[in-house]
Amino acid sequence: IDEAVMASYEPKFVGTKEELTDLLANETWLNASECFDLGFCTKLLEDEPQPQVNVKESILAKYKKTEPKADEKPAFFNAFKK
Repeated sequence: IDEAVMASYEPKFVGTKEELTDLLANETWLNASECFDLGFCTKLLEDEPQPQVNVKESILAKYKKTEPKADEKPAFFNAFKK
């Protein structure tokens, strides 16, 4: 895996092979500007504001169970009504 990663990054990397090896060995995290400076990307895009998503509410809405209306309940339940 290390060789495959090196082979994919090395042609674009502006540093030495040893520097790239050190970055990978240390599992270095880079921001967009650092990636650009080191040759990993060719263009930086402007940040576009992203809508705020409440992940919990989004998931709950997807799976939320709703109580069926009285006339939609199965006949079985009607037997227990008094």
